[in-house]
Amino acid sequence: MTGCVSTVAGPPHVLTLDGAGGVRPGMSVVHVDASWGVHLKVEASGASAGCATASVRIGPIAGGALFQDGRFQAAWFTRGVRTPSGIRVGSTLAALRRAYGSRLTREPALYVRGVWLYYLRRAQSPHWRLRFDVSAASRVTSIGFGDANYVTAQEGCA
Repeated sequence: MTGCVSTVAGPPHVLTLDGAGGVRPGMSVVHVDASWGVHLKVEASGASAGCATASVRIGPIAGGALFQDGRFQAAWFTRGVRTPSGIRVGSTLAALRRAYGSRLTREPALYVRGVWLYYLRRAQSPHWRLRFDVSAASRVTSIGFGDANYVTAQEGCA
């Protein structure tokens, strides 16, 4: 599947453990653009060789995407997306726990006091993840999707 355009294409309104608007880790920038119906301006991040990022703005959807060596690895959204369980930016930690229960794991954010990162892992290989950043006020502030090596990284490609 890597590098193929999914037949389920369109803006990433719904993030699942199988993809974001038809986009999956390993896809080229050209395939991401075609799937989401956008032209991303991908720029080298300077974090490490081959690491690049792009802002994502598609109607009400806002966020960013991370690419390594020209291949999509992860994206985080601060507006306009939801999960199939109805979790969206602004949802409460209680709602997140009701939706996913013991399937969630968590770790503290490295650079923001009081923020926790919650992860939901895909059961089948590849073990992609959803990431939920939860503020000290117990609200989801961003939702990410991607390859476990990238969506869990708190320093991008570094």
